[in-house]
Amino acid sequence: MILYRLLLLALFSISTKVAADHLSGGIGLPTSAAPFWTATAQTMPAGQMSFGLSVEYQKLRPFSDQKLQALRQADALANPQLYQEEHNDEHAHADPRQADLHSVDYLLGGNFRFAYGVTDDLSVGLNLPFVHRNNVREAEGGVFDHGEFDSEGVADHGNSEGIGDMSFWGQYRFYDDSISNASLILGFKAPTGETTNTGYEDERLETHLQPGSGSWDGMFGLAYGYDLGTVMLNTSVLYTLATEGSQATTLGDGFNYNFAVSMPVHAIKPCSACYWNLVMELNGDWRDSEERRGITIGNSGGHTVYLSPGIRFIGGENWNIGVAGGYAVIHDLNGDQSEPDYRFMGTMNMGL
Repeated sequence: MILYRLLLLALFSISTKVAADHLSGGIGLPTSAAPFWTATAQTMPAGQMSFGLSVEYQKLRPFSDQKLQALRQADALANPQLYQEEHNDEHAHADPRQADLHSVDYLLGGNFRFAYGVTDDLSVGLNLPFVHRNNVREAEGGVFDHGEFDSEGVADHGNSEGIGDMSFWGQYRFYDDSISNASLILGFKAPTGETTNTGYEDERLETHLQPGSGSWDGMFGLAYGYDLGTVMLNTSVLYTLATEGSQATTLGDGFNYNFAVSMPVHAIKPCSACYWNLVMELNGDWRDSEERRGITIGNSGGHTVYLSPGIRFIGGENWNIGVAGGYAVIHDLNGDQSEPDYRFMGTMNMGL
C-alpha cells in the first residue's frame, strides 16, 4: 500500500485540447493500479512530492494536397458568395466563413509534471508541456473567375512547436474505505504557451495550430476507484470550460471520460520489490466546435474513443516507467478534419 499511494502525477492533456489534431490525455496515478490516461481517486500522503516526464506521439491520417484542394473547391461551389472577386486584392482577407481546411501528419509532445501531498486527502500539482505539430498544410482560398473557381493552392506551413499552456490542479479525496475511494478534481489552464508561430510567407497560424491557446480555461472532474483484490477498476470524467483566447478564438469546451482495468504481475522481476502492472483503458474525448470572432468553425470539434493497452514497470517504492498505446476505434468528427489513427505514450516517474 505504501507504493500504491506514493506517486500522483498529473497527466492533463498537453494543452487540454482534444480535437482531431491535438494531443489528448487525462490524470493518472502511475503506480500499482496505474492507468495512463484515466485518473485514479487516490491522493498522495502528506508531505510527499513526485516528479515525472512523459512523451506522447499521435499519428493522424493527413489529407493529401489534392484532397485539400478538392475540399476547397467543394466549399467554393457550395458557397460561391464567400469567394468573390473583391477578395483577390492582396490587402484583403478571405471571408472568415470559408471552410477551415488544414492537415497535420503527426503530433509529438513532452510533459514535465510535479505533484505534492498537502494532506493525506488533498494533493496539488502542475504540468508544463511542449508541443510539436509536424507538416502543417492548409488549403488556401481562391476566387471565381468567369464562372470558374481559381484556387490559390496549398500553403506548406512547415512545423509548429513550442511551450504549451501550463496547468494547475488540485485533487480532494472525499470518500475512502477498504475497497473503494472517490475524489474531486479542480484545476485551471493558464495562457503561458506560444501563440505567435508563423508559417508560409510568415503568416501567423490560427490558434488551433499553435502550442498555446491564449485562454484561461477551467477544469473540473471526478474520479472513482474500486479494488477487486487482483484487479483494480478506475473511472474518471473531466470537463474543460474554454474561454476566448488568442486571435479572438475560443477552442471549445471539452469532455474527457475514461475507464481502466489494472492488474499487477509478479513474474520476471529483477528485485523483490519490483513488479509489472498491466493496464487496459477506454478513453473518450469530446470537443465542442471552435468559435473565431463570433463565427462557428464547421471543421472543428467532434468525438474520439481510444482503446489503450499499456504496461508499467514498478522499480521499487520511488520510481517507475511505463509505455502505452492507443488506437482510435471511434472517430466522429465535425466536417473535414484529419482523423486520429493511433498514439503512444512513455512515462518516467520518481517520488521523494
